[in-house]
Amino acid sequence: MSTLARDVAASLPREDGEALAHALSLQSGSTRRKLATVADPSFPTVQALVRPARLPAPWDDVVAHYICAGALLFGPSARKRKPAESWHLAADALQASTSVFLRLFTALAPGRWAIPVLVSLLRDLRWAAKCADDAAHAVARDSRRTNPHMEECARTLNRGFSACVADRYPGLSQSKKWGTYAMVGLVFRTYFQLSSISLCKNILRALGAGDLPPLEAFPKAHVVTFHYYVGRLALLEEDYGKGQQLAHRWLEAYPRLAQLYNPFLRACQRGDVRSFDDALRDTAVERALVRLGVYLAMERARDVCITRLLRRVWACSGRGTRQRLAPMATSLQWLGAADDADGAEWLVATQMARGRVKGYIAHERQMLVLSANDPFPHASLAML
Repeated sequence: MSTLARDVAASLPREDGEALAHALSLQSGSTRRKLATVADPSFPTVQALVRPARLPAPWDDVVAHYICAGALLFGPSARKRKPAESWHLAADALQASTSVFLRLFTALAPGRWAIPVLVSLLRDLRWAAKCADDAAHAVARDSRRTNPHMEECARTLNRGFSACVADRYPGLSQSKKWGTYAMVGLVFRTYFQLSSISLCKNILRALGAGDLPPLEAFPKAHVVTFHYYVGRLALLEEDYGKGQQLAHRWLEAYPRLAQLYNPFLRACQRGDVRSFDDALRDTAVERALVRLGVYLAMERARDVCITRLLRRVWACSGRGTRQRLAPMATSLQWLGAADDADGAEWLVATQMARGRVKGYIAHERQMLVLSANDPFPHASLAML
């Protein structure tokens, strides 16, 4: 009899979700050691190993598919296959295990006790799906990358999110709604990796429509992850007002983040493009931003710094609707944002095209004609 199946059978009557999640986690060393003893990862053989544990349906299939996945990766047979094949087969087995569990989870009432199991299975599925796609891409001759496993995983994660956010069990204390933000973190991370960021809006709309407990009542780790991705979305959509509101809240709570981002915030507040560029060129800062996946967003935030500089020059020049381009060009060149007057004029025109400055350029007269009503309308300027 499989020792892993025996562990699951012992925890099920107690509805001990944490123990079940530990048993069904490929990140657990003890689980990996148990799976490494399974010589034959075929489903009929594993079913025979699971049967003596007398697991109720459909838990028997959940565990059997799961053991197949682990045996494909850690069992003796893994040495006989190429890594790409092992990851592909393991991802498919985990997909089957998770799909069976999701049908069970959706029908559970109450089901809060099973949330840790859901999270553990989906984390493993996401890990295996990413590794399967990476391994396939490494051996493929086609330079175009596809992510079939991750795309299927994203759909499964979305089902897990729906099962939590739409739970109708009347007792809130035992509701599956408490798993909502754990699912949101997994879904957002997957959408970002697939460059399907627009799909995040569907999740945010579902959160707005769901009758959920207050955000502060959820585990802190889930709340921090949610705010992190909402902040990234705000930066990518150039909603710097929302982004900075979230940033201030978390920079106060996490000094290491403040150390990384404060140089950029101070530069934007002063319109100091040179300091912004110096911070962005710092090798350690660049590596940290790339690791966090926000380097491109910070490059785009440079426009906020440029617009702030233009606004400061406008304020020093009397806040009139007709401004000479020369002072703005001089400031942009002095701070290293432009090489010459033509480059500076192009930067001003770019800010207009992006809606940060309302007006037009009279090129022949080298004048900037600004709107009399809120010539610098972008939300970011209201916070600086």
